[in-house]
Amino acid sequence: ISKVHNSKKKFNQKDLQTLVFGTSIIIVSVFFLYLFRFIQKLIISRVFGPEGFGIFSIGEMVLNLATLFSLLGLQTGIKKFISHYRSLKENNSIKGIIFGSLKIILPLSILISLLILFFVPFISRNIFHDENLISSLYIFAMIIPFNALSFIISSVFMGMKRPKYDAITTTFGRNFFSLLFAGIAVYFGFEINVIFWTYFFSFIISNTLGVYLLKKKIFPLLKTGFSTKYHYSKLLHYSLPLFFSTFFTVVLGWTDTFFLGSLRNLIDVGVYNAVLSLSLVFSVFSTSLKRMFLPILGGLFAKKEFGNIGELYVTSARWIYLFSLPFLLIIFFYSQNILNLVYGSSYILGASSLLILMISSFFQSFIGPTNVLITIFEKTK
Repeated sequence: ISKVHNSKKKFNQKDLQTLVFGTSIIIVSVFFLYLFRFIQKLIISRVFGPEGFGIFSIGEMVLNLATLFSLLGLQTGIKKFISHYRSLKENNSIKGIIFGSLKIILPLSILISLLILFFVPFISRNIFHDENLISSLYIFAMIIPFNALSFIISSVFMGMKRPKYDAITTTFGRNFFSLLFAGIAVYFGFEINVIFWTYFFSFIISNTLGVYLLKKKIFPLLKTGFSTKYHYSKLLHYSLPLFFSTFFTVVLGWTDTFFLGSLRNLIDVGVYNAVLSLSLVFSVFSTSLKRMFLPILGGLFAKKEFGNIGELYVTSARWIYLFSLPFLLIIFFYSQNILNLVYGSSYILGASSLLILMISSFFQSFIGPTNVLITIFEKTK
């Protein structure tokens, strides 16, 4: 941090323009991502009620926690080192980061998926005390390797500063088709598990599209005739501390759902997670900006342009604050009305939870992309 503060190098407007352009693309992408995901969750919550949405929420919790263990924090390392070696024009190292990550993450994600498939009946009966979860958790467990692969593809696109390809695969390749298939399933009156199968097939479509774009748009830039230079030790040394940090963050993020599911019932899980999904709209801008922030700062760090890093950090923190404040004020005054309008009267009891979540999200976004700055300076411990 002192390097950033003390640097006297002139601020490069090109980097700010890159941040603005990249963030604009990501904001549009994340907006539609949240919109598609929100409508899908709205369909589930409206059609299948709080209990059905509770089943969906617990399935997502298992999927996200399992994917976390599969990734080992490498998704952040991929973005960091690809942007780093891209600035140094070391294409063989970029290839090594991509293929090395695949060799670690994919086998691990398949193993974790098989383990969860084996323990699904135990998890449903002994932890959440509801056998209705069994068939749903089987589906979510099979999604784990595909979800892990989607993180790798997304990280490669962001590290190469190609956010539009990430938008195509994630937002429109996965979430749009997931919403489309879910809408068709509901229209024809299928049961909730069919909705989860549409979720599964949307990952297949997204990853197929992502692999195609990697082969056609990214690998030609790397001139694949170069030899591959792997950096397993460096990548793991950087990423594993991030995994442990992310582990506690993600686990804490799902602790509420876990305890509601194990100690209360699926209806309470559904109401709470409906409120939680609505509060996530608060983080659209900050999430978008942070995703573009890391690869840009990675390139600046490789060139030791610490002054530019400091200027971009201050500008980013200011933007996040100014964008977030209006959302907090709206929720503060109209939380019950919004819940009744969006989800229905069954969800109004979650109004106080919505307000608490929005306030905490505001203070989290207020400090700016500090964690990204610490990550760039390789202080991941």
